Amino acid sequence: MDIPPPLLRSIQEILASQILGLLLSTTLFGITILQAYLYFRRYKADSAWLKTLVAVFALLDTMSTVCMTQAVYETIVLDFGQPEKLGGIPWGFGADNGINIITALAFECYFAHRLWFLSGKNIPLVGLILIFGLVGFGLGIELTVHLLIDRTVASLSAPSFRIKAGVFNGCSAVSDALIAAGLCYYLKTSRSGIKRTDNLLDKLIIYAINRGALTTIGQVILLITMVALPGHTYFLPFCMMQSKLYVNAFLATLNVRDSLIQAGECIDLIPTPLTDSSTRQSFYRTPPGATAARSLEPIGFEAMIKTQSTFHAPVA
Repeated sequence: MDIPPPLLRSIQEILASQILGLLLSTTLFGITILQAYLYFRRYKADSAWLKTLVAVFALLDTMSTVCMTQAVYETIVLDFGQPEKLGGIPWGFGADNGINIITALAFECYFAHRLWFLSGKNIPLVGLILIFGLVGFGLGIELTVHLLIDRTVASLSAPSFRIKAGVFNGCSAVSDALIAAGLCYYLKTSRSGIKRTDNLLDKLIIYAINRGALTTIGQVILLITMVALPGHTYFLPFCMMQSKLYVNAFLATLNVRDSLIQAGECIDLIPTPLTDSSTRQSFYRTPPGATAARSLEPIGFEAMIKTQSTFHAPVA
């Protein structure tokens, strides 16, 4: 059967976007599994709620991968030889979008909670992060319902859908940028003049920038490809990777503790959460009965590390 060139190019674009997105996202999923394995192996003394949160993020990422695999399988295998069906959207993509927005909101709430203590309960900053996160979540739910009900590729080019998708991605990008900027600002203002402390803070600032850039740039690229290029599926690989960027950024925050302690040349650790004059909570504490550095548990924002002198090190 002869396929008209325009239709052939459209089919090639759809298939290429899905295959590329699945390859990239499954690669990130492998990194998620590795990070989760390292976390549960190294930080056995962390609290039950934190372990549960890690397990939930890993489960969400697994569900996302399953949904994407179903969608690509339906397109490439079940619909093989039926070009007319390529105009439809497999249910897996709609389900994956719902998982993405839940993951993004959980990530933003987690870091908003951390900034609440690190900033000394800065209501405007944390409030803005939560407002943008919740607006994005609400629009994301509406987009998910649309993808599950009106399962046609043509509907993605509708102005109303593109506007909602643009606002959704924009809100998520702003929320992620505020998190990164807030962490950098409050870490910067925590410098004490002690070289060892300041070196650790500089490293934490770099981590905060990299983590924020990872998720923010992902949202911005998704925004551009979805809104500025209607009628194309170039946005699909970035959409398929989005939740995995959040999950890996979250897990990297927890798994970086070993290297931070080693960089601080830690000799001993204050075993209980302390507060300084600005009422900021300690970020790490050693749970009762645990003495190894790997048992440090992130409960707030400041690592209380004892070297030749005790100092506070806010952890991003």
